[in-house]
Amino acid sequence: MCQETHDHSEHLDELCRAIAPLAARGLTPATGGNCSVRTTPDEFSITCSGVDKAALTPKELVKQRMEKYFEMGVYQE
Repeated sequence: MCQETHDHSEHLDELCRAIAPLAARGLTPATGGNCSVRTTPDEFSITCSGVDKAALTPKELVKQRMEKYFEMGVYQE
């Protein structure tokens, strides 16, 4: 189980509500990718792999800092 605290619950709730109908149609299998939402210019929250996205709650989203991904070379400016 992923655990993280968040200060942007409205964005996280909205992401969970948006994913639910997709999961109900079988478009988001638990191991078939991730969904995310940008919560600040420097942070985003992302779904964990292996989580049932049909029953997703904000507690199952992980907060990440963008700078980590720039440092790793995943994203380029």
